[in-house]
Amino acid sequence: MIEDPLERLTAEERLLLSLCRIDFNSEQKKEVRKHAGEIRDWDSFVRMANEHGIIAMTWFNLIETGCG
Repeated sequence: MIEDPLERLTAEERLLLSLCRIDFNSEQKKEVRKHAGEIRDWDSFVRMANEHGIIAMTWFNLIETGCG
């Protein structure tokens, strides 16, 4: 059985990856909302977004997908 590498990511990492786009279709927005609901450590998520230099895009896309 082949393991999906995304299964090894934390909820914070999955959300961060799902926010790294310019446009979102309805399915992608749904996926972002699902991942956002799984976050338990928002401080870690914000720190990770900041360390990768994408905190502004992350915040903008959270708002655009209905999470902010």
